[in-house]
Amino acid sequence: MARLIKRLHAETFLAEREFAWEFGQPYHLQITVNGNQILGPVNGSLLFKVEDFDRPLSEGGSALVCEEGRIGTDEVSVRSEFEASGDE
Repeated sequence: MARLIKRLHAETFLAEREFAWEFGQPYHLQITVNGNQILGPVNGSLLFKVEDFDRPLSEGGSALVCEEGRIGTDEVSVRSEFEASGDE
């Protein structure tokens, strides 16, 4: 199961979806936030598309949580749209 959770004083489940994964298979997860819309593709296929109308966040951090088994990552990065576009 894959979940998108917002934590602002309490946990809010924004989305939840079955996700069939394979041991040892790499996955590329990207979370894009634009206003109150959150997109979450995995390996280019959209897993989450959510609109958060309850105090949407304009800044913050991210976390990867594994409740069962293990997780490994080569890179986690958070950047603004401004940084992503290469504008300065």
